[in-house]
Amino acid sequence: MTNVPATAQAFFAHEPADGKVKFTLEDVLVRELKDDEVLVRMVATGICHTDLIFASLPKEAGSYCKVLGHEGGGYVEQVGASITHIKYGDAVLL
Repeated sequence: MTNVPATAQAFFAHEPADGKVKFTLEDVLVRELKDDEVLVRMVATGICHTDLIFASLPKEAGSYCKVLGHEGGGYVEQVGASITHIKYGDAVLL
């Protein structure tokens, strides 16, 4: 098992201004896993039409900033204590 990184990068959508969404790539902290969670090292992801719709909604429809990119694939880096069907190194799709 590898060490869990202290930070990772995430693609954020910020509240639209003048009808335009501001996108940024930012470092985020990685917290300790819960027992029923899996940490995946992403090697590919995409921004789909649904992400773009959620990124363009007014603030009243949900808080900002929003992390985008829920479709992707990678490799399991760490598993929570109650996970038994996935192990370190497994290739996974989200």
